Amino acid sequence: MKYRFSTIPKNNVLFFLIFLLTFSVLDCFSQPITITGKAEGQGNELVRIIVYADQFSHLKKTLASTQTDANGNFEIKLEIEKTDYAFLAVGLKKGEFYLKPGAKYNFNILKDTSTRQRSVFDELPLQFTMDAADGGLNRIIGDYNEMYNQFIYRNATRVYQGRSGQLITDFEEGAKMQFGKTKDEYFINYMQYSFASLEWIGLKNKEGIIDTYFANKEILYNNIQYTEFFNEFMKAYLSSTNHFDYRDIIEAIQSIDALSKIDEMLKRDTILAKDQQLRALSALLLLSRKSHNPELPKGRVAGLIKEIHQKSPDKMIREISGNYYEKMKKLQSGTPTPFFELTDANGDTVRLKQYEGKFVLLSFIRPDCRVCLLHLEDLSKLQEKFKTKIQNLSIVYGPDYKEVIQYADSRLYDWPFLNLNNDILLLEDFEIKTYPTYAIINPDGTIAMIPAPMPDESLELYLIRMMVQYDKKK
Repeated sequence: MKYRFSTIPKNNVLFFLIFLLTFSVLDCFSQPITITGKAEGQGNELVRIIVYADQFSHLKKTLASTQTDANGNFEIKLEIEKTDYAFLAVGLKKGEFYLKPGAKYNFNILKDTSTRQRSVFDELPLQFTMDAADGGLNRIIGDYNEMYNQFIYRNATRVYQGRSGQLITDFEEGAKMQFGKTKDEYFINYMQYSFASLEWIGLKNKEGIIDTYFANKEILYNNIQYTEFFNEFMKAYLSSTNHFDYRDIIEAIQSIDALSKIDEMLKRDTILAKDQQLRALSALLLLSRKSHNPELPKGRVAGLIKEIHQKSPDKMIREISGNYYEKMKKLQSGTPTPFFELTDANGDTVRLKQYEGKFVLLSFIRPDCRVCLLHLEDLSKLQEKFKTKIQNLSIVYGPDYKEVIQYADSRLYDWPFLNLNNDILLLEDFEIKTYPTYAIINPDGTIAMIPAPMPDESLELYLIRMMVQYDKKK
């Protein structure tokens, strides 16, 4: 929509200023978005709009969800304040796009003709075509990404060998000529930080990059190109700085006043010393990369990130650190096992709580997974050997549930085989990436180990170790 402003009489200046202030405030409020679409052949399927809780930690959250009708049609209405990188998920498949306040989207989900892979997460992303009334944002980003990718494909050797200064300059000038008339602030920043990634790869000047693009600059929390580049660049920068090394980092994390020591260490870098927010984000990135370091006590890094979440004076740092902490603790030993309530072959409801007092050996299997079926004999032997201490539970994903039941019955496997049916989010809750996947659950319902080894890869030894460790704690 175009607006035409005429000269403002002097006696109306105050009114006009109030109008501008009101307009700018309203612009910060949530604006509605309508998303419609059709997934042919996917009636009664779960549809979700997913974003990152923040684009540094990459913790995912669902903004809205619905189900397709019998013909595969769906509609979602939601409100957002700022442009955001998002995923449309139909079932477990996801495809990326950009949400813009006030926009309307219509998706046509293409039928998946690919052969099924071993993991639902290894299959092709969700394939779709999209009509977007979003001021052209998704189209422009798509066109720019195509231009960028073609440039990298044609010039990869020269770019990565650092002989490409003029080449990169020519690309940037060409991109500005083609897309320079675009007024969308999100895209302008998106393009700028893709230039930054090219300059870093091609020119290798880390100090110049951080000074130009990050130090004392606005942090673009919602721009995926900014945050992706920040994460990759700062990983390399923090590993190569001349002001501290690996041993400095480990000693700082181990110290009594660790957060102060880490901040003091980062201040040795003259660029980081000038920017408190940049240091705070760098500290989070540095800590998250050391979370599984064998030199550090278990839980040490998570505890420090939790402390940042509780004590940081910066609201965004508190939020991001809280998301990092949530991601770190997910499925960790001693944390609550994700809840499930599924039916067995008799139609009876089965919950994990029913088996408190025993270790549960939880297996996720598919009917078309030959290894899954072969492993059932090993699971049977384990349950027989530890019959008073272990309970097998198998969760079956896929349309041929009855075939697994027939297979199990024919071999007298007498533990519950649970039908995942439509509860597909349980696979995300347990982060199932391949089949079979095993988990060991403690008698108190907390996680002992996930993923656990295969039955033919020392699973029994790990089970015994878990039992000993649990008895000691008890």
